[in-house]
Amino acid sequence: MKNLTVYRKGFLLSLVTVLLTFGYSQAEELSIDHTYDKVIASVVWIVNTDTKGQGSGVLIDKKLRRVVTNHHVAKKNESIMVFFPVRDRNGKLIIDRDFYVNESHWVILTKLGYAITGHVIGESPENDLSILRLDGVPETAREIEYDFNYLSNRRKNSMVHIFGNPANIKMLWRWTLGRLEKVDKEMLIIRADIYKGNSGGPVVNDKGELIGIAARSDQSTVAEAIPANKIEDLLNTLKPRHIFSIQNNAHFTLHYDIKWQKNDAWKEIVIKSGEAWNHWYSKDFNRKGYPKIRFDYIANDGQVTYKTYELETYTRRLGSGVTPSRKGDAREYHFGYNSRTQRLDLYDSEK
Repeated sequence: MKNLTVYRKGFLLSLVTVLLTFGYSQAEELSIDHTYDKVIASVVWIVNTDTKGQGSGVLIDKKLRRVVTNHHVAKKNESIMVFFPVRDRNGKLIIDRDFYVNESHWVILTKLGYAITGHVIGESPENDLSILRLDGVPETAREIEYDFNYLSNRRKNSMVHIFGNPANIKMLWRWTLGRLEKVDKEMLIIRADIYKGNSGGPVVNDKGELIGIAARSDQSTVAEAIPANKIEDLLNTLKPRHIFSIQNNAHFTLHYDIKWQKNDAWKEIVIKSGEAWNHWYSKDFNRKGYPKIRFDYIANDGQVTYKTYELETYTRRLGSGVTPSRKGDAREYHFGYNSRTQRLDLYDSEK
């Protein structure tokens, strides 16, 4: 592995060229283990900026930009940094942890999706699983193949491959071989040498198919992984929600009413200056004309003079108990006040 001092002037330009020209087909020509080569473009390094914790994860759906990891890695934070592996100009995987956290590299890594923000959209604390939705993915990323029926096809003492990012060493995207010793409905018991930081990483069979998510290990060589069918169960909990948000940019507390359906009663909301509220609806509704908002738009005249608007929403698939984030999940609006005309109005924040 090359030292970071190799990446001096012109590095960013050469990295752009490499990332745009080196596809997965060229990576397959490298003399590395076939299973590693097949899986590694799906593996991510997760850095939880709130807890300062680190872990691993795996891309399970590239189109929908979904990553699976442990709940104890993701926690309940609104945003998490997710890194995908990068290859250098010779097609060699860059595994030096310092390369990815070097601020001078972040502009291009972020632009190309190799360093990206993730949001929790589904969680199962009892199974120690979370689903993240990413703001983007790099072209070279590949979604993992998976076998959600592995429990019915299981073979005791079969060999498995575990991928992740051990926290106690400087190198990322590590691989270790393990032996599946026991399978039950709750955990895969594996004889393997894994460490803190491997949590959330994929466990795959000899076909390179995801069969579990590494969860924990003891101080010897016994590791536990969550069976892949638990991932399927969590994915099935993601239901559509129709979401919009409103921020109060006026310099006073104000009131507004919303309704999602024609026959609904108006619901009054009180919002202080500077606050932002998310609103969502989990049922199907007649989008024509709804949801609606109304508010008293003439200030200090002693009477209520309503102005009414129809709003647009974003539809996101989220798990129960997951609060939508304003950025990315919600269609954004804001209130503004004209002190000259003494008029309050609602504005589209995205125009």
